[in-house]
Amino acid sequence: CPGSAPTRRRPQASDEALSWLRANAPPYDLENADTLFGAPGGVDGLEFGVAAVAANLTLDARAEHAWAAAVPQDVFNDYVLPYACANEPRTNWPQLMQPVVSALVDTLPENASITEVAAQINGYGTNASNNVWQSLGGITFKSSQTPLVFDPVSTAAFGHASCTGVSVTFVAALRAAGVPARLVGTPAWEGDPDNGNHNWVEIWRETNGGEWR
Repeated sequence: CPGSAPTRRRPQASDEALSWLRANAPPYDLENADTLFGAPGGVDGLEFGVAAVAANLTLDARAEHAWAAAVPQDVFNDYVLPYACANEPRTNWPQLMQPVVSALVDTLPENASITEVAAQINGYGTNASNNVWQSLGGITFKSSQTPLVFDPVSTAAFGHASCTGVSVTFVAALRAAGVPARLVGTPAWEGDPDNGNHNWVEIWRETNGGEWR
C-alpha cells in the first residue's frame, strides 16, 4: 500500500536495480563496468562498484522511509537510483553522504512530505543552521569551478563549487534520502548567452499526482 516499505527481499531488489542501471548506463560508463557495477573478486578484492554502493543506499532509504517507499517505481528508477547526474567523476559519494543525510532526516516524522525532507536537508526554516552544507564542512558557492570541482566528493574536499557542483551535491544528498531529484539547467541564463550557463535542482513531489518543482 502507499507509504509502506517494500516487502521483497533486499538481494532481489539490489539485483534488479543493478540490472536496470547497467541497461540504462551511458555507453562511456560501460567501458568501466567492473568499477561501477562490481565483479566477483573485484578490483583489489572489492566486489561492489560505485553504482552498486549508490543503489544499495537508495534502496535502504526506500525501505526505511515512508516518503521514499511511496515514490512510483519509474520515478525512483530514473531519479533516485542513478549514481550520477551528468558526466561528473564517478566517486564513492554514498559513503560520504549516508551518515550526514541520515542524521538530518532521522529527526523527521515518518509522515513527512518530500518537500519537508528536501527542506530539512537543504536547511530551510528552523533547520537553517543544521544542513548538508554545514555537515559536509561548510560548502560555499564559488564561480567558474566546473569541471575542476564537479562531483560531491570533490565539492566536499575543496569546500566549494560553482552552481553545477553544488547542484550535483544536492541531488546526491536528496537521493540518499530517497527523494527523486534531477539536475537541470540552461546554456543561456535569462535567455542571454552573455550571462553564461546555470544549473539548479528540481525535486519530484507527491502533490497533484506527482510534479517537478
